[in-house]
Amino acid sequence: MRLSESNLKYCVNAGYLVGGSYWIPDALFDHQGNEWATVGCNQIFCSECKEFVRHRSDYDMGSYSARDERTRAPILFATENWDTIEFLKPTNSRITRIYYCACFCCTQSNSMPMDGSGDHLIYGASYSTNWRCKGHPPFKFPTEVYGIRLKTTKDLSIAVNAVMEHRELISDPIPYDETDPEAFLISRLYARLNSIKAKKSIDTLIASFLIHPNSLYRFVACKHIERFPASFAASELLNVYRRQPELFDGVLHPHHERGTYPYMRLKLISLEQQFKNALLAYLKFSNSTSSAR
Repeated sequence: MRLSESNLKYCVNAGYLVGGSYWIPDALFDHQGNEWATVGCNQIFCSECKEFVRHRSDYDMGSYSARDERTRAPILFATENWDTIEFLKPTNSRITRIYYCACFCCTQSNSMPMDGSGDHLIYGASYSTNWRCKGHPPFKFPTEVYGIRLKTTKDLSIAVNAVMEHRELISDPIPYDETDPEAFLISRLYARLNSIKAKKSIDTLIASFLIHPNSLYRFVACKHIERFPASFAASELLNVYRRQPELFDGVLHPHHERGTYPYMRLKLISLEQQFKNALLAYLKFSNSTSSAR
């Protein structure tokens, strides 16, 4: 069944072209929203040649001219074995990424919004103005996430635990500016879920991480709550913090040279005050409406 335009989700800024060190999700439902990290669009379409744009980060084109952008594209698009292409060199640097369709190609090393917004640089040459995000289908079971087949909401916990226990099995590179890859992958999945039941499933599991003996789990829980302060896990965080505040005195940051995540207790104190202020405001509003009656 074909999805209507209204069912599709579109990347902000028409989608992003990204260099080899940036992450491009495998799952078609995953797209770029207004979030904490830029990822590449996996549904880029060219309105000129009517083909989806492809990409590779294991070869480099070196320097090239504006004319090369047009003449090299059909060769890249039609050739399966790139070792036979003279103007390419194999690379394992994962810095640059070659984007190509049947009519245009370019190399990218940074992040570039395809609507031309923002102060972004593109490596080597301009991109095609005919390239745009084609739209992403909504999250729907059954689906595959991080190489794991998910059939029902219950399987979401399998994906989360797989990220925590076996992230090295996940082939997708994590953005170079992400120092918390486990939290990043879980947050990406959570942000794309479109049902309260599905989100609650992950929230319940994340809430259990708050008292986990492994500080990595507590750190991931804190990062998740920082990104989704209105989640069920956030309310549980306050309950745990009131009972065992020592759990959050310098939660170990497993991927950062500083070693700890020292700001979490300060954030919890702030969150506690915000919660109290919101409760007082609600009680004041309730009393005023009751008096008016």
